Amino acid sequence: MEITEKELSEAAGWRAWKAGRDQVKRGSVTEAALKNGVYSGLMKVGGKPKRPKVTIKSKTDIITVCGCMENRRDGLLCEHGVAVVLAVLQGPAVPREKPPVQKPVIPESDQVTLLLPPIFEKLFAAGKPIPARWEKAPNGISSL
Repeated sequence: MEITEKELSEAAGWRAWKAGRDQVKRGSVTEAALKNGVYSGLMKVGGKPKRPKVTIKSKTDIITVCGCMENRRDGLLCEHGVAVVLAVLQGPAVPREKPPVQKPVIPESDQVTLLLPPIFEKLFAAGKPIPARWEKAPNGISSL
């Protein structure tokens, strides 16, 4: 039997529904399929793989097999089961590309342009040494 998202949310309860929906949004579900009436999938939760299986016989008769404590202890439809069923219902996700990180371009030059306060301009024009300290910032941009 197929199920709608609304019926799934009612069967799961708000906690499992919210957590399962969030896992789908985060991309935790790497595989999800509906085969012979059984929703199954592969997820990474906390670095560990989970393979929940959900069989829906009716709106109130849902059998879930998952390795999580909630499902093993209470036999309830857990967040992992919700995530796999949602992933099947919503179809394959389109992977979002991250924009490339652009580093600032600093022109290499032998000459350094100094912007000096007026008091130092007088010293510079007179040929006297100007007190300055050259530092390299942690971001790689040099400054005076």
